[in-house]
Amino acid sequence: MTVVGHVSRFAEDLNTTVLVTDTDFSAAGPKILYANPAVEALTGHPRESVIGRSPKILQGKATSPFTRKAMSAALRSGRPFHTCVTNYRADGSPYLCELDIRPLRNADGEIEAYISFEREVERRRVRARPGENTRYRPVDPGLEDEARNQLAGLDVFSTPLD
Repeated sequence: MTVVGHVSRFAEDLNTTVLVTDTDFSAAGPKILYANPAVEALTGHPRESVIGRSPKILQGKATSPFTRKAMSAALRSGRPFHTCVTNYRADGSPYLCELDIRPLRNADGEIEAYISFEREVERRRVRARPGENTRYRPVDPGLEDEARNQLAGLDVFSTPLD
């Protein structure tokens, strides 16, 4: 079974977008060999329309050139790459995308393809009550007490030994 065959067996039903690309780093960029159905919900591109194209179709003017260079350098050297980047949907609207890209190696350790897990990052917005400082307010009011209790146990480790 091919790499794409193995990936498709587990990725078809995932809500996270999964892309598999080849290893060609020419100017056009790697080509998408596989995209699970979640790609359409995230990007607005029909799954069939991204196969054979470069993931660069998701990039645009607000996509960081620094991030693109860092991603290319990591992947060319066979290292995984994890970041958040501004990508663009088919309709041109931007979204913040978390990328986790990893090389897929064969039995000899050679990179056959890359797999990318992609999801939109939504920023939480906390509604403030009039006059309330929300800068450090936890989302869950009980969270502050729970954190304080957990940190109290660490006090033992911060006391100097005699």
